[in-house]
Amino acid sequence: MVRELAFMGESIEAYVLPSVAKIVADAIKKS
Repeated sequence: MVRELAFMGESIEAYVLPSVAKIVADAIKKS
C-alpha cells in the first residue's frame, strides 16, 4: 500500500514538475 502511494507520488511529480518548469520559463521569457 505505502509502496504504491510512493510510486504514484513519484509519477505525479515526474509529470507535473516539467509542466510547471515550462510555465515558469514561458513567464520569464514574456516579462
